Amino acid sequence: MGYEVMLGKRIIGVVNPDNSVNYDMETAQEAIKEIIAGQASSGGGFFTTAKVIYRWDRNRKTNNDAVYNMWKANPLIQNRVSLLNALVFGRGLKWIYEDSVQEIIDRFWRTNRLRSKLNSICTDAQLYGEVFIGLYPQPSGDVKIGIYESSQVDIDFSPGNVYDVKRYIVTYKDEETNKDEQFDMIPIENYLNEIEYSAPMVAGTRRTTRGNLGLNGQAKLKGGKGVMIHVKFNNSTSEIYGTSDFKQIFDILPDYMNFVGDRLTIHQLYGSPAYDIEIDTDDPEVITNRINELAGFTIGSNPVHNSSEKWSPLQFNGSGISAKEDENVLRGLLCAGTGFPEHLLFNQAANRFDDNTFAVIKIAEDRQDAFMDAFNDIHKFVVAIAGGDPLVVDDGQLIFPEINIMSEKTKAETYVLKVGANICSRRTAAINMGHNWDIEEGQMLDEAAIFGALIGNSDVAGAVGGRFTSKINNQDPERDDGADDRVARTNAQNITTQIMGDRKTNN
Repeated sequence: MGYEVMLGKRIIGVVNPDNSVNYDMETAQEAIKEIIAGQASSGGGFFTTAKVIYRWDRNRKTNNDAVYNMWKANPLIQNRVSLLNALVFGRGLKWIYEDSVQEIIDRFWRTNRLRSKLNSICTDAQLYGEVFIGLYPQPSGDVKIGIYESSQVDIDFSPGNVYDVKRYIVTYKDEETNKDEQFDMIPIENYLNEIEYSAPMVAGTRRTTRGNLGLNGQAKLKGGKGVMIHVKFNNSTSEIYGTSDFKQIFDILPDYMNFVGDRLTIHQLYGSPAYDIEIDTDDPEVITNRINELAGFTIGSNPVHNSSEKWSPLQFNGSGISAKEDENVLRGLLCAGTGFPEHLLFNQAANRFDDNTFAVIKIAEDRQDAFMDAFNDIHKFVVAIAGGDPLVVDDGQLIFPEINIMSEKTKAETYVLKVGANICSRRTAAINMGHNWDIEEGQMLDEAAIFGALIGNSDVAGAVGGRFTSKINNQDPERDDGADDRVARTNAQNITTQIMGDRKTNN
């Protein structure tokens, strides 16, 4: 923990744990010059104060860089990130709102190409333990989105309450001036609370009156360029920042990779036998010359030597040849650190999904819950800026991809039961099975209009119903119209052994 002393928008010093202060005099002089120039140009006098902003972890940015480099270089981290991304977001999100809100949210996702950013958002959540999503209102009523790495954002909050966030400070480098610039953003909850508080609780019941901010909502961005959504993971109640999923294995993983490299080297040497060469001479010059002659010898070559030499292959012995137990220990540490079972983390097949896999599913579902809250707030903000009623979002539905291990066939049968038991709508079942309900519903209505009148026609009823037996395809249409087969199916009788031309005698 530490303090950084700010003058204007520049960090001019650091408060040490012993309460001493180290000042960057060059930066302080530049900051003072900028402030004086700004005051002079406005015709006012010089007046400024030094703000002290509480920072939680001064090593956070260094740690973030180290984790980023490890992710880029290590296949195990790459694999874990890809797997959890697939579990959390899968093929993306779906949402169902009333028509006026649906149009606003569809436009927001389309104009920001937000689906293509979901994978990166979940990657940041794993690498840094947090995601910063900025929202910027536009004069048209649209909202633009910006996603920031953890290292770009600092948080100004009350030391007495880490949840009392004053502002988010975004830092970026101006390529023209080659200087670090900053701007402030306000927490999204500060903005949305003004909407919620417009409908206060009275006698335990919330008033039905809802406040519409509309385009005037942009004016409520007091002191900030936009709003910031901060989603964090792996943190305690006293931590303002999240913690990387890989912090616990950061030191172990390089050891494991070195271990694997050492094992490969040992096996390579073991697979290339060495020879003990005896020469029948006491002349050291002869021995030295022979060593020089054999310097280029490789396994598989056929050196020519005299009869006075004796070649004996050497065999390595020792516990270092087999290190299965050592590797199992390291793998266990890696699996514990990432929260993934071995067969998933190391891309190994498993005969069944055990309790560890169940835990992985719950980890992914926990991430979905956190992102669901964030996207609900985002949608409320977007609707408010567009002039709609943001609280209508609460009446809608945001659908994440299901996380399960069922096959498509098993999933379809499950939804048949859910729909039949009236605990799930056909629309929800279709959406979760990956179908566009608006398209499918129209096509089903069209088919009903076209084929509905034919269902009662025995000549084609079987074909329309998807069956293979009817008067059309029977060998003797006058003898069998397929009714017996339909009855047999209803009674769960096996008709797969029937012989063409002898249907009446085969069940």
